[in-house]
Amino acid sequence: MDTDFVYDGHNDTTEELPLNITTIYLPEYETYTGFKSYMDYRALSNVSSDQYALQLNSYTGDLGIRMYNGRYLVAIGSYFGLNIGDEFDIMLENGTIIPAVMGDLKDDNDTDVNNVYTVKTNCCTEFIIDSSSAATNIFKRYGDVSYAAQDWNSKVVAIQIIN
Repeated sequence: MDTDFVYDGHNDTTEELPLNITTIYLPEYETYTGFKSYMDYRALSNVSSDQYALQLNSYTGDLGIRMYNGRYLVAIGSYFGLNIGDEFDIMLENGTIIPAVMGDLKDDNDTDVNNVYTVKTNCCTEFIIDSSSAATNIFKRYGDVSYAAQDWNSKVVAIQIIN
């Protein structure tokens, strides 16, 4: 893991970030296209799980993606060492930052040797959505959350962990 970058506290967005952020760059694979998958939040059905508890305190945002404290709920692999409810930012190749919360953990059996990318879909981020929301129609048509917002159609290059 490449974790040598430490955030210096300056940001061009209006969100105020803490001083301790660790950036983990994704392993580069030629086959990675930037695809961003999704799953419906109702798939988190184990009522005794942390994922389920987080869903009970979440809401569906304008894009049809589940949110917690203004951050998108996303499943990522164990490579990043996060726990359910941990905050992180998704850094895209075009400079866009997507604020996120760990809403689910990808199963290591479904991911590559580094536990970053889902083997079946070749994605590193799986957004947790409300599939009954009309707002999801645009990206469900293409099968890719990259189409949820114009500036999201770019590869994920790193995950910024908020310590």
